[in-house]
Amino acid sequence: MKSFFLILGILLSCITFSQDVVIFVKAKYEDNPIGLDTIYIENLSNGTSAELYNLPMGITNYEINLSKGAQVNAIAQLGENESDFTLLSNHKGFCSFQIMSKSSSSVSFELYNIRGQKLYYENSVLVQGINTFEFSNSYTDMGILKITTIGNSYSIKVIGEANNPTFLRNTDIKVLNTSLTTKETLGFVFNEGDTLRITAKKQAYHSNSLFVHPEYNLNYTENYTIFLSKPCAGNETVMDYDGNVYNTVQIGNQCWMKENLNVTHYSDGTPLVKVSHPDFEWWVNTDLNVYYNYGNNESTSEMTGILYPWRSAIIIDNSENLEGHRQGVCPSGWHIPTVEEWVELVLYADSEHQNAVTTGYFLGTDVGINLKSTLLWENTFGGTDKYGLSVLPGGGIVYELLSHNLVFSGYYDLAVFWTFTQNNSPKYIRFNSAAHIMLEENSGDNDPVRAASVRCIKD
Repeated sequence: MKSFFLILGILLSCITFSQDVVIFVKAKYEDNPIGLDTIYIENLSNGTSAELYNLPMGITNYEINLSKGAQVNAIAQLGENESDFTLLSNHKGFCSFQIMSKSSSSVSFELYNIRGQKLYYENSVLVQGINTFEFSNSYTDMGILKITTIGNSYSIKVIGEANNPTFLRNTDIKVLNTSLTTKETLGFVFNEGDTLRITAKKQAYHSNSLFVHPEYNLNYTENYTIFLSKPCAGNETVMDYDGNVYNTVQIGNQCWMKENLNVTHYSDGTPLVKVSHPDFEWWVNTDLNVYYNYGNNESTSEMTGILYPWRSAIIIDNSENLEGHRQGVCPSGWHIPTVEEWVELVLYADSEHQNAVTTGYFLGTDVGINLKSTLLWENTFGGTDKYGLSVLPGGGIVYELLSHNLVFSGYYDLAVFWTFTQNNSPKYIRFNSAAHIMLEENSGDNDPVRAASVRCIKD
């Protein structure tokens, strides 16, 4: 009868709260789960927000009930396993242990002597949560207690005590959803389909955000992973001649600027000239020491940086001698990356670690998603920013074949970066809506890219 009422209570509870929209948020540094200091949720649909802080140590997955004003429960991390085992104590005649399970499942207990004979068998049930067991043992010789769960098996060496009875009992059950988090809600209200910006923060890491539209679904729960990155050790920021400060990011063995360059002087103080509108007839005669704001709008450069012609970026004269121009428009101690340095980044950031060569050069398979920012990209063209390079779609100046002129193009759906490398003409890296990225080069009078962004790498 008690079991009946327990089951009835669970069913009624499920019915009562079945319409709640619940999401799971976790953070990773590259592929490693990490705990967070703060989760900040902004409802962009109605202007309310909630800041979740004092998150418990050792937790990397957080259950958030949006329908209850962003009520947070900490979910213990089990990695890839369905269950996890912890031995609490082991004495003569007695041992205790915990089994943490992701779901309700069966578990068996078998005691063997050193000759392999089975002395005891018990079958039990694991509930979702932390299950604590005690095992009392009357068999005086040394034996092995084998514990088998779904997908896992654990063994304990045990010695019995003749005066003890032999039995197994489940002494305690703790659900994983234990509210441990302090919450400061600024009138947070959520309705299904609202647009949320979820920001994960942790000291010594760069913060990152996701834009999501959670909805209730009986068959699955929304799971979101936010990737954080780290600044370069000893070089957390770098300043250019104009006083602009850029964050840095460590990716493998390379230290990159986390933002596009936005400087209007070379590092020796030589100014670049602002040009408002690209003109093809003017361009063929000069493209030295100039820069552009996309669409002649300085506010775009504040977000995505300045657009530079290749000669301006490299500070190259008409002799086309690259010697000594590696720094280009970058601050001292930094330089414009070569193709080889971009390829090294790609090999580190791409899960398949491959370069596939087609019409141009496809670099990797999902590297574009891993390196693109979660912000600004149009529709679903953005990425996870897994490694913190935060590539934004700043567009460029391109040659338009139909009009035979130069135009601003690609803001919100294209990012183009100059490399230091040229063979017959300058090479550039292009990010677009695809998951891969392209290595391409200009060739001849109809060069497709005439001005692009610059991202510097540390010497």
